[in-house]
Amino acid sequence: MQKLGVILLLFVIGIEFPYSKIKSIGKVAIGAGTIGLFLTLGVVFYVSSLFGLGFMDSLFLGAALSISSTAIIVKILEDTGKIKKESSILVLGMLIVEDIIAVILIATLESVTFAGSISYTSIVTIVIVAAGLIGGTLTVGTKIIPKLIDKVAATEHKEILLLSVLGLCFGYALFANVVGLSVAIGAFLAGVLVAESKSAEVSKILSSPIKDMFVAIFFVSVGALMNVAEAWKLYCSGNRAYRSIRTGKVWQRAVWHLAV
Repeated sequence: MQKLGVILLLFVIGIEFPYSKIKSIGKVAIGAGTIGLFLTLGVVFYVSSLFGLGFMDSLFLGAALSISSTAIIVKILEDTGKIKKESSILVLGMLIVEDIIAVILIATLESVTFAGSISYTSIVTIVIVAAGLIGGTLTVGTKIIPKLIDKVAATEHKEILLLSVLGLCFGYALFANVVGLSVAIGAFLAGVLVAESKSAEVSKILSSPIKDMFVAIFFVSVGALMNVAEAWKLYCSGNRAYRSIRTGKVWQRAVWHLAV
């Protein structure tokens, strides 16, 4: 149920971004997304190592904290009315890049954990598959799928149009998942294909109520996974650490003043 909310959210957002918009921020998104992710990973890895964590523990923690939640960020941008701004388009592009890198990171970490070495074959395969899916969608897909959607819309049966675009959405998400990518990438690309059709706005209006329902279920599911007792323990631990650091700084200043 959680994935359904993510799929529909990214699909409807994808309808806002035709190929021309994506093309305008492509290179910048790839560069900024890659640099930002690996910079965060490096900083977290370094800090974790300073706190005494092992190499693999620091690496896994860095990988976990360097990847942003696409669904949550996109939802915030949508609710604040900033989803159509140029900066938001760049942010969305960076999130898609992060999703692709996340798949590569997971494959790399799995190979290191179980095999003890990096599987370059898996990494190259994922990169080729991602490039093939995205490239094929933006070149061949944009010439075929939008025309088919317009033909369905020409029948003037909204139910059939809704079923068609939802079928495209879930079909693309399933295909992306099967080839080893995230469902968010597949759903977003499906939305981009719908955006190239003349009936994009109608498709968005028809899909939005279903999207809102499943996105609500997604956030409820995320909230249900939270352990309030554990969250309170973490808060208390963090508060004690903060007070210890603050007390240490006070003593440091006091000793410095006495020395002077």
